[in-house]
Amino acid sequence: MQELFGNLWNLQWQQVVMWGIGGLLIWLAIKKEMEPSLLL
Repeated sequence: MQELFGNLWNLQWQQVVMWGIGGLLIWLAIKKEMEPSLLL
């Protein structure tokens, strides 16, 4: 468990931005029923 939480401090802001973009694309695909291939 210590390794898991220790690695959280190694996150860079670029990784968080990419997670946000990925989450937004998944949300658009599910909620707005957009074609997933169009989102890429």
